[in-house]
Amino acid sequence: MSKFRGKTQNNQPLADWKAIYADCRKHEQFLIEVRKYDPAKEISNQQIKYWHAVPIEEFANYTGYSKWKSEQWLKRECGEQYFMHELKEEENRRGIVMFECLNQHCRDLFVIPKRGDHGVLICPQCLSDNTRLFFMASKTELSTKDFNVVLENTYDFMASINRPIQAPDKHWRENQ
Repeated sequence: MSKFRGKTQNNQPLADWKAIYADCRKHEQFLIEVRKYDPAKEISNQQIKYWHAVPIEEFANYTGYSKWKSEQWLKRECGEQYFMHELKEEENRRGIVMFECLNQHCRDLFVIPKRGDHGVLICPQCLSDNTRLFFMASKTELSTKDFNVVLENTYDFMASINRPIQAPDKHWRENQ
């Protein structure tokens, strides 16, 4: 799925119409949706790029986890109130169903391959049945403000494990 942003100037829509046309040609049927874009209400591409390039990369290097698993751990450790929800809240939301081991020495995260009746979940790492099922929301559901809170929590968390990370430098281009 492609997303294109544009703006209106002098009552004329400005967008990359050639790219939109080329992308539409790839599909037998397609849907174009136009809505107002409010940067304060949507996570920014800059935040997503920073999230993947710095905190996730650093945590993956520290733990040896994959980048995907590192992201899920950071979402739990630094943004539980934004990302982790009861399963009843999963309908019509972007995200995945997961469970976590509540054993203090394990605390691993696992994806549930199919939604529905999950029965008793056993941690494959430590064989504990002390687990919790939850819905992990997508980061794209957060506002810029909420994601900034997650990033602040991430700075604190990474410092607590002696892997401090730097906040993005808004003026890095000027310093080049």
